[in-house]
Amino acid sequence: MYRSRVDVLYHFPLCFVQSLLHAFGRGPILSLLHLSVHYADVELAMAMHAAILRQLEDTHLSNSLIAAYLKLGRPSYARKVFDEMSRRDVVSYTALISGFAKLAREDEAVGLFFEMRASVHALATKMGYLSCTYVSNVLMEFYGKCACLSIMLKLFDKMPQRGIASWNTVASCLVKELMYERALVRVHDMLQTDNFRVDYFTLSILLVASAGCFASMAGRELHAHALRSGFETNLSVKNALIGFYRKCGNVKNVVVLFERMPVKDVITWTEMVTTYMEFGLVESAVEFLYRMPVKNCVSYNALLAGYCQNGEVSRSLGLFCKMVEEGIELSDFTLTSVVYACGLLMETKTSEQIHGFVLKFGFGSNDCIETALLYMCTRCGRMADAEKMFHRWPSDQNNSIIWTSIICGYARHGQPDKAISLFCLGQAEGTMTLDEVASAARSLRGRDLLCACKEMTKMRCEHLLELLNPFPWKRDYKDYLNGIPLSDAL
Repeated sequence: MYRSRVDVLYHFPLCFVQSLLHAFGRGPILSLLHLSVHYADVELAMAMHAAILRQLEDTHLSNSLIAAYLKLGRPSYARKVFDEMSRRDVVSYTALISGFAKLAREDEAVGLFFEMRASVHALATKMGYLSCTYVSNVLMEFYGKCACLSIMLKLFDKMPQRGIASWNTVASCLVKELMYERALVRVHDMLQTDNFRVDYFTLSILLVASAGCFASMAGRELHAHALRSGFETNLSVKNALIGFYRKCGNVKNVVVLFERMPVKDVITWTEMVTTYMEFGLVESAVEFLYRMPVKNCVSYNALLAGYCQNGEVSRSLGLFCKMVEEGIELSDFTLTSVVYACGLLMETKTSEQIHGFVLKFGFGSNDCIETALLYMCTRCGRMADAEKMFHRWPSDQNNSIIWTSIICGYARHGQPDKAISLFCLGQAEGTMTLDEVASAARSLRGRDLLCACKEMTKMRCEHLLELLNPFPWKRDYKDYLNGIPLSDAL
């Protein structure tokens, strides 16, 4: 019945379809587009496309056509509609970006996202909105989240007026990109030039930065400032202080801060679990987790990672099973931790079960998890599986960790010739350096690896010594090191 009706529609002149638009507006066209998707009928969608082209541009209809083509698996048609639109709105971009992502065309989705960003920036510049502090702050945050820090800082430096929110945006984006010292310097400049008073958000960011670069003196000064300004009672500042003292190795101060806090949230409790695990106080960490009034997947992940960190591999796997049974959300971090735990356990059967679980639930496409899976296979003697994963790895995504893992795996499981051969291949392709496989050398035949590396230049001597240290023939150190040009050794 549907097919016969559509055939009739195809035989009507185009003016009939256009008359639908004039008489009834968008409704009939939108309904027909919906039908084309429902019945997977690309020809009907193309007929509606032809009708829409004869009208004055209608952004809403064009967006609907883009969505229809994407649902019909025709991304090139959708892109053509998009490119021909003179007026695009956020729906146009969002529909195409999400459609490309769902169709595994991630590069095009990312490219379009950055194109949208540039369009917004250009429009704001053209209309003079960049002089508005709020608009500039939003754009800076946008660039910061995209890791376009150079553009963000240029925009910041050109701002005629900056508020505390502007400085906080810059500092937080630098911290997210692990540029801790630059964040501290930027805020120091703020205090010197713009005479702003820091707020609780600034203090929280700076405490994270101080912890990240182990600037203990700066962190203590910030703590003193928080006490003087009354910000120490703020929950975010308290949590940041706990994180700072944890990173600096002062468990006593962490406990004192926790006990004095009148209000605690899930972040506070999770920080305490992480703290105890980092100091090897496993039972205290477990006690804290079960005392928590509210737990989430991050709390369980902290305990899971802590078990691995402290060599409690069996307990780590037991906790993972409990999380699955109780329906607790599993994240990429959860799977990476449990796969790593399996590698430490070195049990082939367990590793196969976990590997199957990861693939069954669709987590295997994540780079971090795939790297952990390859590491697990090499630890558990599953070198055939490790080789398959290694050879499937995209050549444009250099990952020295997977090279190191498989080299160590060959060496660990009695295949030193393969390990040395692969090491030399990695050197030739520039994928890895000797520094990254110093740990592998402890399992390799030291003399053979030393010979393989003789042609390397600009080698760090301290790593070479680490490489040779386990072997009894230390008298060869002097002869080999004397053969390295002085400029390279330096």
